[in-house]
Amino acid sequence: MAPQGDRGVAMSDRLADAFDFQGRLGRDDQRRLELKLGVIAVLAWVTPIALLMAGAPRALAWLPFLALPPAGVAFVAAGVRRLHDVGLGARMEFVRGAGFLIMVLGPLAAAILIPDLPEPFGWVLVGFSAIIFIVALGRNLTGGRPEWGPGDPGPNRFGPPPE
Repeated sequence: MAPQGDRGVAMSDRLADAFDFQGRLGRDDQRRLELKLGVIAVLAWVTPIALLMAGAPRALAWLPFLALPPAGVAFVAAGVRRLHDVGLGARMEFVRGAGFLIMVLGPLAAAILIPDLPEPFGWVLVGFSAIIFIVALGRNLTGGRPEWGPGDPGPNRFGPPPE
């Protein structure tokens, strides 16, 4: 069980805690949480494409995309809590997260919401979003950032250490 944060909320890798921006998150907990969120994001991406390819109406096919913004926010929250574990603030994580959401969701929204967009251009926009998503995911998995190191061994200004 994960230790209690300053507000008495367990800091863990549970999806129920995914939107908590306070407290600390260990490296392994972050990986497990991001794997769960990644599955949700991939399903939210693949399902509309499969529906469109099966001939479903566009008004129905875009609904699974509604899971992408909350998953993106949860990814940012996990990054913030991981930065807290190594004793760093989270301003850069907010900038990275906002840029990622804009670059991924902007072309997707255009492909779905512009009714007169020729179909090949729509697929190009969806492909562009997918490439941005894959590159960002690969960059996160290769590490090299301070949050990939060990967390502070004792309590820091963000709370007690995770288990």
